[in-house]
Amino acid sequence: MKMTMDQTLPDGISLGVTDIHFTNQARSPEMWRDLLDPLDTQISSNDSLETIRQDPRIMATKQIYKQAGKDPARFRPSSDSLWRRVAKGKGIYQINALVDLNNYLSLRFKFPFGSYDVDHIDGDVQLTTGSAGQQYAGIGKSMVNIENLLVLADRQGPFGSPTSDSTRAMI
Repeated sequence: MKMTMDQTLPDGISLGVTDIHFTNQARSPEMWRDLLDPLDTQISSNDSLETIRQDPRIMATKQIYKQAGKDPARFRPSSDSLWRRVAKGKGIYQINALVDLNNYLSLRFKFPFGSYDVDHIDGDVQLTTGSAGQQYAGIGKSMVNIENLLVLADRQGPFGSPTSDSTRAMI
């Protein structure tokens, strides 16, 4: 299955979603050696909370949050949270090869990336906004308030957002 969706938002910001098939494994030592470890070193050596705040991609993502009615200081884009963690010297946490690649892409391009198990997605995926009072069980969190947040949803409802994904479609 190959699905691509492109949408242009106000201010010329373009969103795209692509379905990529990947065979997951517990850990890819080569990916850590060649991609993640060097990026971790670069960020922890060169970046600060100030450089993160001033990054145009982080600023653009936060602007989308504001336009949707979400406080980006309280509900940070995942790329912002991950970048802050690495800049503080806390490193990139290792989950599995696909999530590790997802984290690499988020750090490399400074945009929130999501990876989902297609076996747990029911029907077509739509980009929408969370409704009043809407929430879901987040990965590593209790309930995530997705009201006014851009979300990916299927027939069963929302399962992913640029802040925190749900446990339902997690890898």
